[in-house]
Amino acid sequence: MARGIEFTEEEKKELKKAFLEEYSKSRTISTAVSGLAVGRRTVHTWFQEDSEFKEQFDEARLAVGESLESNAFRLIDQMMAENDYKRPLLLITMLNAHLPERYKQSDNAGEDSRQLISEFRKMAKSKKSKVVKQAEDIINDSDPK
Repeated sequence: MARGIEFTEEEKKELKKAFLEEYSKSRTISTAVSGLAVGRRTVHTWFQEDSEFKEQFDEARLAVGESLESNAFRLIDQMMAENDYKRPLLLITMLNAHLPERYKQSDNAGEDSRQLISEFRKMAKSKKSKVVKQAEDIINDSDPK
């Protein structure tokens, strides 16, 4: 929002509605405000001042996350159907997200999770590509010693 511009309550209500619609499509705050008469700072102020708006935003953010998650699972299903494990990082990421107590790299990670991640690495090594090499490097950098 440009300094000195004040909106009526009705204008704020319409801007908040427009922002939430744009956010649901664009999935980022910056992109959502790009076509509106407000900026990121205004949206963050609204979060603090309007708990109902913040709750609506949190619901929209959750919907975006679930959509991304759904796409990730669709890609995983496709990988499994094609027996194509050249990109194990997606599998590891989803395991970390859904079962962090078992799969996030830490000193207390279970033997089963370490073994599964080891199997993913073996699958990745069977076909070396630039993406596989990058995934291996990321995995190796996050391994507890």
